Amino acid sequence: MFLSRGLFNVGTTIVKILNMGECISVRVFLMFLALISYLIALTFNILALFGPWTGAFMQTTQYVLSKSTTHLTPDRWVLFLWDVLNIWLIGMFIYLIHNLRRREAYTWMYTTPAVLPYGFYLSWIVNSVLNMAWLFLYDKDFCVCHRKMVPTLLITALQAISNCVIIMFSCYGLVVYGAWLHKYHNNDLWLIRILVQNGVALYATWWAVATFLHLTVVLDHQTPIPKTDAAIMVLVLLQLGLIGWFVIENWYLDKHVRYILTVYPVVILVLAASVANPATPGTHIDIMSAVILAITSVIFIVRIVMVLWKHKNKPFYGEEELMSPVDIARTQKLIFM
Repeated sequence: MFLSRGLFNVGTTIVKILNMGECISVRVFLMFLALISYLIALTFNILALFGPWTGAFMQTTQYVLSKSTTHLTPDRWVLFLWDVLNIWLIGMFIYLIHNLRRREAYTWMYTTPAVLPYGFYLSWIVNSVLNMAWLFLYDKDFCVCHRKMVPTLLITALQAISNCVIIMFSCYGLVVYGAWLHKYHNNDLWLIRILVQNGVALYATWWAVATFLHLTVVLDHQTPIPKTDAAIMVLVLLQLGLIGWFVIENWYLDKHVRYILTVYPVVILVLAASVANPATPGTHIDIMSAVILAITSVIFIVRIVMVLWKHKNKPFYGEEELMSPVDIARTQKLIFM
């Protein structure tokens, strides 16, 4: 119901935009290009589920996954996160396109303030291209022979990095325009935090975890390292990465990422699915995974408590005099506009 109504509003907005010449701009073009690239990538992801029947892929995604099982491979039920992720991101695009028909005292809302700069949409387009490249490489090379696993691993890591770049641009936009949004459009401030920042963070964490899982496969098939040792190595790296991120987000990047909370739930669910996977042999790896799962859960609870405390006792915005969005935009470099 929500999606059908949202898609109808998107269609209505597109028609209105086409009838308003002053609304057409590079930003609108990039926004729709980002949406189209995302929908194309999503379509190929769906086609990959059906494999040879589509004519585009040699095997189904499930078959490929079954051929690359490691001690850390999660159970299939965790794939519901992919559905949640796509619904979240579609909701984000519906919100962004809806803003195209909203007008402020200065000009159109999507241009002033341009909370999501050009770099946000350009990074999104690059990410969608990487997603499609990963699908075809994973299908045609990865599962036929294990010679192409390193390029697949690199593309997986690049997807995670490109998502981090997308988050960076969204965080920068809120640092620049957050005080103005807080005063005049507080609902939009929270919608950007929830739909954009947390949605992309969910996406980025998914691919970051996928990078660790791919690394396990590479270590299993292309190095003499025993599979158990490879799994332990990857789990240690994952735990160190989580602890490092916890320190960075709370003490160094707080003003940028304070309200991003979707990182730890993804890791928790993937670790839980890894422990619960009946296809992986029961070893002490499961015990280690369970310990890291418990530590991550505690970190997540502490993170929520810290965010709530800081929100009440250390708010970002006061009653200082604000520059207009037009004046702020004049101080920004092109990629951040």
